Amino acid sequence: MYVCPNCFGDEELRNFIEGAAAALECDFCGARSDVPIAASLDVVADHIAEYLHLEYTDPADSGLPFDSGEGGYQGTTYSTEELLRDEISLELPRDRDGRLLDALVQEIDRTPASVGFWAEEDPFGLPEQEQLRLSWESFAEFVMHQRRFFFRHTDLPEPEWWETELLTPDKLLQQIGERAIDVGLIAKLSAGTLVYRARHQPDGAVYDTEEALGPPPAERARQNRMSPAGIPMFHAAEDIETAVAEVYREPGDYAVGGFVTTRAAWILDLHDVPAVPSYFSETHGWERKALMFLRAFATDISKPITQDGREHIEYAPTQVLTEYFRTQVRYADARLEGVSFTSSRTGRRNYTLFLLKDDEMRPEPTGTDRREALLRFEDLSVVRRLDR
Repeated sequence: MYVCPNCFGDEELRNFIEGAAAALECDFCGARSDVPIAASLDVVADHIAEYLHLEYTDPADSGLPFDSGEGGYQGTTYSTEELLRDEISLELPRDRDGRLLDALVQEIDRTPASVGFWAEEDPFGLPEQEQLRLSWESFAEFVMHQRRFFFRHTDLPEPEWWETELLTPDKLLQQIGERAIDVGLIAKLSAGTLVYRARHQPDGAVYDTEEALGPPPAERARQNRMSPAGIPMFHAAEDIETAVAEVYREPGDYAVGGFVTTRAAWILDLHDVPAVPSYFSETHGWERKALMFLRAFATDISKPITQDGREHIEYAPTQVLTEYFRTQVRYADARLEGVSFTSSRTGRRNYTLFLLKDDEMRPEPTGTDRREALLRFEDLSVVRRLDR
């Protein structure tokens, strides 16, 4: 039997089938061509089985205990159909009657290494993406409700038995930093990039200078998703609409300053996180798992936070993370100078740049190194918003 690429939703599998095509007709969807378009089903099944064996194995080889009196293996096992359908979510867009899925299961179960059911390679360990996800949730709870400023490993409470695989706060931050670099989330903010910062302009007020529209002095710096009160940073957006939407509280006039970057700078980019590679991609391993976490993580960071007086608590995890990237992470022998993330209001790009008012729009100096000012005040516009 032969199957064509259009019977699969996964692009990597489609590419494989195109390369292995040997028949002019698909036996499952009926597609025909004058050139080969369909690959032998057993070849496709062998290819899928090879990838299944990267994460799953014979339960006898997984370390799961077996007890004949208790119904067999003491742990989670999967039939081949469950693995394809539920665990890796194999997309079969034209398989309306289940015939292709049944045929794949039969072919995979005929392969020498298959015994018809499977277990995870390490059934007692957390997959990396789950370890990172659960560790982040634990960390967020920890810094919101237990401890915010001091994470010495020897000073942390003993974990419960179920927490022993979770990363400590210091290890979690280090892991997030390393994985962000590994998957290419450190991006160059190019010289000449225009960003916008908005302020509500009450009746009688005029905000038309760099001082009025740049970062506030330390004593007036309010808390933000990325920075606590008292630590001024430059919060901006890629366009005027987003800049106004981010600070909008009431109808009226909003002064918007346009600032242009005068030089390149490295930033953490949580707005354009790459897509998670296919299960059947060559980057199947740690990169795929890291991106599964980082995409969910970037979404979590951008979620709306209700301004109900308790936002200072919910801001704490991302404030700690921002400080870690600001002070501890280096790339290309340079410090990071900001982070970009998705606006929960418009879906476009926000920026938080690590600038201090006292340095006249300059980054914090490292030793005696004072670099050229990162931003230059470029233009001013006033936006009137009458709706809520």
